[in-house]
Amino acid sequence: MNTYKDDLDEIVAGRHRMAQFFRVALHCHSPLSRDWGRGKNADKSMNNKDNFLPDGKESEFLKLVGQQSKMDLITITDHMKCAYAERMVKCARIMRGIIVLPGMEVNFHTNPALGNIRLHIIVILPPECTRQTFAILLPKLAEESRRKDTDAVVGEDLNKWVQKVHKIGGVCIAAHVESDNGIRCCFRQTARSVMALLPIDDEKREEKEREVEGELRDLIFDARFDGVEIRNPGDKHHYRWEDEKEGKRQIATVLGLDAHCIEDYGREERITLVKMTKPGIEGLRAALKFPETRIRFKSDIMEPPSPCLVGVAISGGNESFFEGLKCGFSENLNCIIGPRGSGKSALVEALCYVFGYNRTLIELDKELADRVRSLQEATLSSALIRLYYRRKDGEVRVLEATYYYNGI
Repeated sequence: MNTYKDDLDEIVAGRHRMAQFFRVALHCHSPLSRDWGRGKNADKSMNNKDNFLPDGKESEFLKLVGQQSKMDLITITDHMKCAYAERMVKCARIMRGIIVLPGMEVNFHTNPALGNIRLHIIVILPPECTRQTFAILLPKLAEESRRKDTDAVVGEDLNKWVQKVHKIGGVCIAAHVESDNGIRCCFRQTARSVMALLPIDDEKREEKEREVEGELRDLIFDARFDGVEIRNPGDKHHYRWEDEKEGKRQIATVLGLDAHCIEDYGREERITLVKMTKPGIEGLRAALKFPETRIRFKSDIMEPPSPCLVGVAISGGNESFFEGLKCGFSENLNCIIGPRGSGKSALVEALCYVFGYNRTLIELDKELADRVRSLQEATLSSALIRLYYRRKDGEVRVLEATYYYNGI
């Protein structure tokens, strides 16, 4: 029996049950898109639609995406269509690599009360959803085979429509908000046009521009969008603000990959890091509700320390507090939670001991040092402690120690 391997297998399995940051792209297109393969750096041969559109060829597309990127989860969100997304979801289940969720980039025209604003909305639904499910969200529009990618949802109340998506178990993200023809630009341009007709000074102009920003935030917030797609990580501050009545308010922000060719899937700077226990629609939906802790961009994440702790295994006899413990550690923040007497302090002392910190006890007040030794004696007697850590080159090593105290 390989004890080290058995320990490590259990520790790794435990780590997989922890919440961790997964690499996610929530706005991706497929060869079904009209403008597929038109990127500046797109290789015409590699992005040839004929290589991927025939039945069964979606596996070739998914392989190339996997080779180009290191994504854990992607959503296929073609303009007003979802047939290829549906095929990709089924293919991903079989290939067991990247998780694929079905989605659609929906053109939405708001009602006249909101000024007939044109929105692009990324809709992401649970994996079991099909074209028939998406059709519920597209009233009065033709079935997919006859639907144009320029068609739009018209005459629907935005708030009720977003609620309809949520009832299906889906997620709504306002897309292209920061683009040159996006909703934010539209709001600001309208404000400038109005202000140009009014004799106002610079102070009032700035105040009016702040009001316009507030109106945009209120529109997105009140419609209960799950998130907003931004172009640059620094733009997220636009969607975190203080309200006199409501206090702190915020909307989750994600980066838009907006992939239109195979090469786009490799754009590392456009990924969004989403903290989930398991990559999927449930984890995504939960993370978007807590963006402060569960949504990150590459620029937010520091390189993990090297060496990096993987986990600890503690085994002992009848005198030991731990008869057999295997605990994995996340690469992010680790919290040890449990009732009194469950072993929180004992685990910390085991880590201190295996790292050799008992040598520093002589620097402590004698009473405090005696309390530490007493705790160790009560919890670590005859315990074998193995600490597993990963080096920068990826190799996992073990640091091992048996607790011993001679009473001095």
